[in-house]
Amino acid sequence: MDVERSGGDPERRHSARSPPLPPEHTPDLLEGARRPPKSAVRIAYIGSAPEPGSGGVPGAAWLIVEGLAKMGHEIDLYLDFEPQHIAIELQRLPGGRVVAQSPSWQRDRWYSRNQLSSFATLLAARARARRRLGSAMMEANRRQAYDVVYQFSTIEVFGYRSALQELPPLVVHPQVHIAGELRAWREERPLVATCEPVHRRILVPALLGARARRQSRDIRLANRVIGISTTFAELMSSDYGVDPARIRVVPNPVALQTFRPRPRHPQPGEPLRILFIGRISTRKGIEKLVRLSHDLDDQRTKVELRLAGGPTLWSDYRPLLSALNPRIATYIGPLNPDEVRAEMDSADLFIQPSTYEPFGLVAAEAMASGVPVVSSDQVGATEQVSADCCWRYCCAEPLALQAAVRSAMAALRGPRAAGLGASARAEAERLFAPDTVAAGVAEVLAEAAGVGGNRQARS
Repeated sequence: MDVERSGGDPERRHSARSPPLPPEHTPDLLEGARRPPKSAVRIAYIGSAPEPGSGGVPGAAWLIVEGLAKMGHEIDLYLDFEPQHIAIELQRLPGGRVVAQSPSWQRDRWYSRNQLSSFATLLAARARARRRLGSAMMEANRRQAYDVVYQFSTIEVFGYRSALQELPPLVVHPQVHIAGELRAWREERPLVATCEPVHRRILVPALLGARARRQSRDIRLANRVIGISTTFAELMSSDYGVDPARIRVVPNPVALQTFRPRPRHPQPGEPLRILFIGRISTRKGIEKLVRLSHDLDDQRTKVELRLAGGPTLWSDYRPLLSALNPRIATYIGPLNPDEVRAEMDSADLFIQPSTYEPFGLVAAEAMASGVPVVSSDQVGATEQVSADCCWRYCCAEPLALQAAVRSAMAALRGPRAAGLGASARAEAERLFAPDTVAAGVAEVLAEAAGVGGNRQARS
């Protein structure tokens, strides 16, 4: 797979961090995969840069792209990413190429010295990069037509909106929608007032509102929309007016080889370890975790609550953590991928109390690691998970989280304990296996490619 700069000459086929391999040492990624389908689809991918070995959205992007390539589909990737940081694994994908365009944005500059300016200027920088990538995609389509444009992670269409009449059908695969973020922000105004200065309380809803309006317009350009959960699909339909007939539900994949159960040998009398990993910001239920740390005080010698994560560029709820019960709870800050896996390895229970969560990849990664889960009924990743390893409670009921956690703790101390981890792993394999998810995405892309152009989609 070639690596090019948008609008420039082809670059060397290796990144700054990875030397090129001779052809005889390049692994055959098609080995063991099924034969290329008779109706292989030529795909223009634009969106989040896939990152092999990573968790979260970049890791999910890689698993999908890798799966599509293994199935025999041809993929050109248009990435708003530094060309020198393109992973060697992307370059080894059979067929296609990578076209990279740097967003030309850096931290600690005059335009990025605080969180809010960073949020606004990063969005603008990515929009500029996407416009250049859109131009490159249109030129490539004129030379050899694509069957479908696959936009992963984001909803806004930058750079090629005016050319949709000549481009093939568009499939949008968002990971979040800003209307949901904005609604959560508004519902949590008292918490926002506690954590955020006045200027952020004025500017953040204005920025989110503008993005939500843009998304509401742009999502209607899509021939198909992939929802990462049924809950999320319903929200997009109600908030943005998306015809449910255009939405297909496909969950996110999890790297089952990276996140897997590992032997754990707790000492007698060791407290149960409950883990939360996520943004310390709106909609993640941070205030619920603080309250839980006090509600479980009677279990202070029997349970340990660990919170990990950092704020976003536009929301910072870390001030709430000062009220954690120190006899039970510990905030350990942001984690790198290796540290996330280490925390998973030592956890007995994962908790996700979000009030809005289109999917919740960390919960799925916890299950893949053999860790049972407590989650609210707003977490997309757990909506199909068996009750054998998941305690799913009603988000609107104030005491439901505590009750679910106590029920899970009782199970972890009872005769069912030995089977909980195996059940969680089995559910992750059933629901989030990369090959299964990639096949689901491929089906939607092929369906869109056979339906007709965007003119028909917008009619």
